[in-house]
Amino acid sequence: MSDKAVGEIAEFSEAEKGFVSSLAPMIAAKLMFAMIALLGVCHAVNYYIKKNEIEFFGGDYFYRFFDLNLEQNIPAWYASVLWFLVFQFSLLNYLLERWSKSKTVRDRPHSWVWLFFAVLFLVASADEVATIHEHVGSLLQDLVVPTMRAQIATYFVRNGFSPESFVVHFSTSKSPWVLFYAPFLIAAGGFCWLFLWRRFSYSRHLRVLMVLAALCYLVAETFDFIQGMRSPPISMFPQPLGLDWPTFLDLTVMVEELLEDCGTVFIVLALFQHFCHGFRVSDPGGDSGEKTAAV
Repeated sequence: MSDKAVGEIAEFSEAEKGFVSSLAPMIAAKLMFAMIALLGVCHAVNYYIKKNEIEFFGGDYFYRFFDLNLEQNIPAWYASVLWFLVFQFSLLNYLLERWSKSKTVRDRPHSWVWLFFAVLFLVASADEVATIHEHVGSLLQDLVVPTMRAQIATYFVRNGFSPESFVVHFSTSKSPWVLFYAPFLIAAGGFCWLFLWRRFSYSRHLRVLMVLAALCYLVAETFDFIQGMRSPPISMFPQPLGLDWPTFLDLTVMVEELLEDCGTVFIVLALFQHFCHGFRVSDPGGDSGEKTAAV
């Protein structure tokens, strides 16, 4: 962008402001999407190597470094970086609203939500590489799920379902965190999403980005739940596609992880562009930009 300090924003020319507000975010987003595509290609190569039992020097390292279904590798690191970018831009938007010399921008209500949003994604960034939710979720599953599953099974058996029915196996073995964290994540995510939706009232483009982000996350978490089913209904998922369960599982893992990354990039792009928009409406010399400021 520029080597000028934030305090020197007043010296930006209109051409420089235009570059910061439109060109830079799009270039950054394109680079991030390109990286996601590259990770998808690497995972597909991984699958091909495993499927055909191809052995070559360094193959085990390639598998470990690029498998989207593993933790603490390059895809996990990249996802953590994307989460951290959301944290940074949330914090920057908060500071911009607090320190702006434009009264309209400075007096926007509920600026504290930016900090809540920032902390949420900072924790997500750490969790992505530390696998916190998997470990805590597994502990909670060991303590709670056996009783929960027994109650669910009893209810459905009494109502005419067979014990083998997949509804009896509603709990997840691979992703137990879904059972315990989903209510909080839905509530917190929905709250932040509504906040951003109102903040982006001045731009249909930014609202479209938020809708795309929400769709990416919803589809990704649906795949995550399917992957964790203890006794998946095979006929409902892979068979109509002509796939066996391992192939279907690997495909859904790739789609899930890449969709999560894409959803995060959409959020980063929206926050980046909103931040740049703030520079244009927050005239450091006074309130001249208030007429175009977002309410």
